[in-house]
Amino acid sequence: MNDTHSPQDLADPTQAPQGLGAELGQPEASDLALTPNQEVAQALAEQDNAELEKGQGDDQGDGQDVTEQDEQALDDQDPPEPVEMQIEEMDEQGQVILRTTLLGDVLHGPMERFLPDGQLSMRSFFHQGVMHGLTSIYDEQGLLAQECEYFQGEQHGILRVYVKGQCLSEQTYAHGLLHGPSQSFDASGQVVASMPYVNGELEGLVQFYYEGSVMRRAQYRKGMLHGTSSDFDPQGNLVQECHFEANVLQGRLRRFWPNGEVMEELVYKDGKPVAPPKRYDAKGKETDPIGATPSLLDRVQSLVRGD
Repeated sequence: MNDTHSPQDLADPTQAPQGLGAELGQPEASDLALTPNQEVAQALAEQDNAELEKGQGDDQGDGQDVTEQDEQALDDQDPPEPVEMQIEEMDEQGQVILRTTLLGDVLHGPMERFLPDGQLSMRSFFHQGVMHGLTSIYDEQGLLAQECEYFQGEQHGILRVYVKGQCLSEQTYAHGLLHGPSQSFDASGQVVASMPYVNGELEGLVQFYYEGSVMRRAQYRKGMLHGTSSDFDPQGNLVQECHFEANVLQGRLRRFWPNGEVMEELVYKDGKPVAPPKRYDAKGKETDPIGATPSLLDRVQSLVRGD
């Protein structure tokens, strides 16, 4: 008997004899356990794949984390501080005519204007783009002509006007409106007018003066004559007295002699006289209105005008 077998006759060590596995219920080749070498090779391959996948995941995670950290760092950073700079504008001769101070691109600090000869004509101050602080204006001789206070872009405080260095008026402002006492002065510094304002309108007792003496005293309400109005001569004697309602004459108007006696009397309604005037002599005796002399009427008109 010949024991020699052809290659085809040799059984594959990984295969069961044909038909035998099915009959005995044994697994097919694909279900058989791997050889030790195959197990080692597959384990190494799986380990390499796992490390590769982990590395790719870490790289993606690291990239995402870096991006988020960078964004957070940018969010946490303070904006850059604006830079303060001074800008000058010059005329054709190279003379500075305007000097401003900016913080970033916003007016912030002093601003100065100059005349062609270099004389300062105005100085004002800004805060974050709006006028804030003292503004001063000068005449051609360099004397102060006007000064006023600003608060956040509105006149707020005392406004003073000067002529040749002499203050001629003072007005009080609040948030851009005349509000408070206002006074005017003559060349000697004496008060010639005293006017109170409320929210931009005359309100209360207004008085005019001549050489320190009251010449007119009148009541105002919301910018209009409203109440008693009285005129005086330089000696302080009452010359005329009348009553207004919303700028319209109402009721009795009387004019007086220097001794205090009534000179003339009229009655008004809605700004118009309702009866002929009554006139009296210096002793209080009623006279014929037609017989009043022109000189007497001229004197009354002169006193009323303050001549």
